[in-house]
Amino acid sequence: MRTARSITAATSRRGTSGIVRRTGLCRDWKLIEWYEDGRTELYDLVNDVSESFDCSDQHPEKAAALLQRLREWREEIGAGMPIENKWYDDIIAGRIPRPDGGGNFPDDPSVPPELAAL
Repeated sequence: MRTARSITAATSRRGTSGIVRRTGLCRDWKLIEWYEDGRTELYDLVNDVSESFDCSDQHPEKAAALLQRLREWREEIGAGMPIENKWYDDIIAGRIPRPDGGGNFPDDPSVPPELAAL
């Protein structure tokens, strides 16, 4: 029997993550890799539908295999890893103008040149 795979990137209030899910004959697994600190969480979706128990310590081999698959997928599609926006707090506080809808910063002396070049 073939297994179905679903891999995605996600953002939540908890942070940015990569998620890989594998469905098989016995179990439905979901691994989350948190980009901010490299931490991973593994959930057994058959026995823990609410995803409230991280079972990566009980199944380290499954967590490692799914993490490897997530990394291979990112390489296959040429996905870059997110980078920290060190100017976020200044933008939110209004010390640096927000980018326009196209992601471009206005010509303004308060915008650091390295930020404007992004």
